[in-house]
Amino acid sequence: MKTKEKTNGVPARNLIELVLFWAFSALTAGAFVYCIVMLAIGAAHGESVGTAVNHLLMAALGALFLWIPFFAQKLFKLYFPPYLLVLFYLFVYIHFVPGEVFRLYDKSFIFDKVLHTMSGILAACAGISLGYAFMRPKNGEKPTASQTVGILLFGFFTALAMEFLWECAEFTCDRIGTSNMQRYKDGIIAINPDGSVVSSLDYGTGLRDTMWDMLVTIFGALATSIAALAVFLNKPQWLERNTICLRKRFTEENAEAEPENIAASS
Repeated sequence: MKTKEKTNGVPARNLIELVLFWAFSALTAGAFVYCIVMLAIGAAHGESVGTAVNHLLMAALGALFLWIPFFAQKLFKLYFPPYLLVLFYLFVYIHFVPGEVFRLYDKSFIFDKVLHTMSGILAACAGISLGYAFMRPKNGEKPTASQTVGILLFGFFTALAMEFLWECAEFTCDRIGTSNMQRYKDGIIAINPDGSVVSSLDYGTGLRDTMWDMLVTIFGALATSIAALAVFLNKPQWLERNTICLRKRFTEENAEAEPENIAASS
């Protein structure tokens, strides 16, 4: 569905994006209520409530993250294209609710890799959008070959940088806490008297998990870059209204375009 435009030149919020936002917000709120019920049941039976509290926190964070684009747009006067918001909402919901609350990360190796692929796509889209906003040609001209390459590389390496930072965060949490974010505990089959462990893999399940995460992220970012290249070659003007930028840019460009439209009509 196309995005309508306001009189000030700033596109109004896309209907599909709005529907998905409220749908995922409602589903996340339902997961939050479910966690409260499970916490109350566990406490009533004298069970440990640590896991239930963690799930409750994940549901709350999921609801909070869904609102991040809204607050960013209000505080920093930014415009986010609808397709990017849809990808963001989808990723946040799947990560926090099915992944964290209902622990699909523990139940399915494929689920984790699908999410990392999605993160590569989302980060590459955001990077390409930002790259275009910074390196866009003036006066709506078609990007040059060097501009196109620069924008695509910016998006691709943005995804790789985000994945690197995430893996650093996982490693840090596992080292200073008792988490198993890099899945290194999954392969431990014995603990030696000196404290060293015997793993089911010579190189360890933690390394396998990390490398697969990075590889699927690269795949998602590469696929996104190829799709973006097709857009650059066939419909470069589409990016003019579908990049992250300051809302002021839309207002200024609309004001500049009005005299031209009046002259053309006369």
